[in-house]
Amino acid sequence: MRKLFANTLAAFSTLSSPLAGSVTLATVSVIALAPAAVAAPAFVYVPRAVDGTETYLPELADGGATTAAGLADQALKKLLAALPDAAAVTVKLDASSAELTIDAAKSGDPAITDRALGAVFHTLRAAGFEEVRLAGKPLSAASFSRGALVGVFPIGAALASKVNGWVDVAGVPIPASAFYKRLDAQDKDVQAAIKALLETGSADVRLLLTTQIDALKSKDKEALLIDRLSDGDARVRKAALVHLAKAPNANVQKALGTLVDKDTDNGVRLDAVKILVASGKKEYERYLLLDKLNAADAGSVIEAAKGLAASKDKKFVPAIAGLAAHTNPAVRKVGVELLRDAGEFGLIAGFLANDQLASDVRELAARTLADQAGVGATEKAAGISWLAQNGPADQALYAAKLARDQIVIGTAQALAKALSRPEADVRKTAAEGLGKLKDPIGLEALAGALRGATDPTEKALYQAQAEAIVSVQAVDQAINIAGAKDATVRELAIRALAAFSKDRPNPKVTEVLKKALAEKEPSIRRAAAYALARTPDEATLADLAKLDADADAEIRVQVAVAIGRAKGAANDAILVKYLDDNDTSVREAALVSIQTKKLAAAFDKVRFLVAHRKVEVRREALRALVLLGKPADPQLFDIYAKAMQDEDTDVKMVALDGLAPYADGRAAQYIGLPLIDDRSPKELKLKTIKVLGGLGIVDAVEHTVRGLFDSDRDIKLATLDALERLKSDKASRPLQEFVLGETDAEVKARANKVLETL
Repeated sequence: MRKLFANTLAAFSTLSSPLAGSVTLATVSVIALAPAAVAAPAFVYVPRAVDGTETYLPELADGGATTAAGLADQALKKLLAALPDAAAVTVKLDASSAELTIDAAKSGDPAITDRALGAVFHTLRAAGFEEVRLAGKPLSAASFSRGALVGVFPIGAALASKVNGWVDVAGVPIPASAFYKRLDAQDKDVQAAIKALLETGSADVRLLLTTQIDALKSKDKEALLIDRLSDGDARVRKAALVHLAKAPNANVQKALGTLVDKDTDNGVRLDAVKILVASGKKEYERYLLLDKLNAADAGSVIEAAKGLAASKDKKFVPAIAGLAAHTNPAVRKVGVELLRDAGEFGLIAGFLANDQLASDVRELAARTLADQAGVGATEKAAGISWLAQNGPADQALYAAKLARDQIVIGTAQALAKALSRPEADVRKTAAEGLGKLKDPIGLEALAGALRGATDPTEKALYQAQAEAIVSVQAVDQAINIAGAKDATVRELAIRALAAFSKDRPNPKVTEVLKKALAEKEPSIRRAAAYALARTPDEATLADLAKLDADADAEIRVQVAVAIGRAKGAANDAILVKYLDDNDTSVREAALVSIQTKKLAAAFDKVRFLVAHRKVEVRREALRALVLLGKPADPQLFDIYAKAMQDEDTDVKMVALDGLAPYADGRAAQYIGLPLIDDRSPKELKLKTIKVLGGLGIVDAVEHTVRGLFDSDRDIKLATLDALERLKSDKASRPLQEFVLGETDAEVKARANKVLETL
């Protein structure tokens, strides 16, 4: 029973008859009705034992009726089921009172005349009957020996429907009957309590009071409703509008106009607009377009949105922005475009972080910001960043290019994340963008990408961009980065320290590099050797050369670089020795340094290496041979001629330099080979034609004219230049045939001019 009491009766106070010897007031609580309630709950009062004493306790019946008679009917049915003795009490109802009669046979039974009769009395009072009589005499709570728990209701619930029990007025419970009398009399304390709740009550309380404000019967009702137009809850403002619409006088119209101008809720504004238009304020008709934004037809929504945008009224911007969440993609697109035209880039940027929006509108928003937001604007960076991270491949690439080419501040973090995208071209462009931005935030991402990359070209790119970032930092910051915990970042930073000694040695940097060179970690040693090899200090370069026999081939590569940069010749012999190194990268580096120093002592070994199986070695060996050999040396002709048949374009380009001094027909034949090979790239053909034109011999003509029949316009023009230099009438006939078939007017005119010179 204690549990029943605790769970069911927290909202009731106990009333006991003087006959019971005491009056006790239990804990007072509030029964809150739903804000829109017009039906009271149906309570049935049943005698139950509480702590050994019977008290009439309320229990909910089915409820839902809207009249006292209906509530009474529902409650009495449940009472009869719970208390069969109540059947001895006959009930006759009129509009507001009830007449009770006790069966004559039971008139002497206290279980009927007191216990059951009291249950019927309290049940009828709870149903809304103000007077309950027995044999014509009014009954009251004092008529019975048992007390009853009756409700203490908030004012809003008491306004919504008539209640029995108590009403809380400013924290003081008063009988419901007294409350209604004071309400009808416009009692100032009751009015003040209601006004205070309208200001300080919860949103639901304010809504309930505003909805039921007609029951207040106050001459200040209009002012109270106008005050509610500034309520923080849109539901309350809309409820106030329902009442104000009944009499929209000039004062109300003014308040509604202010609401339309300042309210941020389009539903509230639209309700106010409808009232204003209905009251004759035609200037507000354009606001009715807001209602059309809810049309089922997408075309109607788009038309309304464009109409709102055309008004240039900033108050409509939030409504237009709301179209981004529309179900129709065409409407979403128009919403973004109208915001763009209005310059509302901040609102558009807000779409990017809204995961509830469709991907198409977010992508369009991002592209719009990337293209249209002002240079340096955070919105532009936001759009580029979103596309680089989340856009499809083509849009991500476009965004990365924008960030790189325009050096858009604020995109570094997004570009760093784009390095993990699957598209190689996006990763490449993002890395280049990070290199341009020079923001250290990109270092760890570049280091991670470097670790994960398998393509040598891509790895080299990440390395170069990371070094570019470190190289523009203050020297102390660069040294600090060189001590990073991430081993790859540290390696990249140490390599980049070379930039700080580019023009003159920096002692602080050199000290850091020498310490790193002494470490055991191979990657750190290699990075330090790389930077030291590029330090313009003879002592430093000589110290590095002492590692010429290091077991690490990459260290030996940097030794070769260092010797090539050294002004002295003390260590040149190491370069010659390196031409026999078992690592081809060491040989390649030595060949490059031999070219730098024009080291004649290496000639014989260089000549042997032009046939090396590794193309990188062949290239550098041939370059060194051309540099060291005598021009037009008969002993070297076959080497150059064979090189013209190499598969590598760079080797052929170098071979052309070697053959250029041989002014004879045999040389012209080998030089002209690229012009009969369809696989030859354009740059090789152009150099071939230039070399042929410079031979100055008639035998070169037959090989040169082949360029006239190439499909590339630039090659045709280069061929005409070469033929003009050769000045041989042997070219006349081919030129005449060429002119007859050529359709490019400029090329044809040039050919005719060359013909005139032959």
